[in-house]
Formats: sequence, structure tokens, C-alpha cells
Amino acid sequence: WVIRGGPPDRPAVLFEYDPSRSEEVPLRLLDGFKGTLQTDGYAGYNKVCRENGLTRIGCWDHARRKFVEASQAAPAKKKGTKVSKADVAIGKIRKLYAIEKRIEKLPPEEKTRQ
Repeated sequence: WVIRGGPPDRPAVLFEYDPSRSEEVPLRLLDGFKGTLQTDGYAGYNKVCRENGLTRIGCWDHARRKFVEASQAAPAKKKGTKVSKADVAIGKIRKLYAIEKRIEKLPPEEKTRQ
């Protein structure tokens, strides 16, 4: 298990080995934690989010992957046809990634102004 957090100027990373993937592990690791938890879609985090009242947010890379799969599964596009909704989403995510890259080295208070 990997947990990353802490204040922006003092990030911390915790590596915790546990042979289990059960929901009991994040309950133990996040005991007392309040705030926002960014995870993939793994259901093992559901219980800790419910019990600790955490706000759960997703990851753009995991979301993007599903849009790529949808785009690849769509019928071949003919010249002059509209792009699929999946392609539109991929384009918007690409723009978000470009913004993240542009502001990557800025201090946190400057990132929020951009």
C-alpha cells in the first residue's frame, strides 16, 4: 500500500506492506484521517470513505483509460463525421494535463491562481 500526503511544502510517502487487499487495511492505515482521498476505482476504499466521512475523488489517468477504450471500440470514423464523445473527453483531459505540466513547478498558492 502506498499513501502520499502532507502539506504541499512537506510531502510524505508511506509504503506499508500487507498481504491483504481487504478493506480493513485502508481502515487501519487511514484511521483518524479526515479530508479528501484520491484513489483508483478499487472498492476496498469504500468502507473507509463511508466510516471516516472522506470525500473520494478519482484519478484522471484511470478515467482517461476508459475513454480511450470507448474511442477504440467505436466504429471507424469517416472523413467529415463528428468526433465521438469519448474523443471529446480525451481532448479535454489532454488540455488538463497540459495545464498541470505548465504549472508543475509553481508554488501551491500560485497554482490556484492560474
